[in-house]
Amino acid sequence: MLELGGASGAEHASLLEGAPASIDLIVALGEAMSQAAGGRGVATEALGGASDEACVRGASMVRAGDVVLLKASRSVRLERVASALRDRASAGMEAVHSASRTDDP
Repeated sequence: MLELGGASGAEHASLLEGAPASIDLIVALGEAMSQAAGGRGVATEALGGASDEACVRGASMVRAGDVVLLKASRSVRLERVASALRDRASAGMEAVHSASRTDDP
């Protein structure tokens, strides 16, 4: 939503207005989302820009059963977070399958 210019801050905040009260954590990549998430009474982890390191760090905060919403402007390249989440999920599934195979008699 960087393309929104001066309206960007308000538009980022509006995304969170309808968010359910059950949200436990907002992982915010980028200044605009970090500012929008602050003051909502929800734990917020602001990771700054969407560097590869921040993407992997954000993905590492997700646990089994979590619901994840990814939202970004194409300029942020948030697909890197989706890729990190997919890699993490795949690694977890491989570990589960490996453990179940070694437990078989």
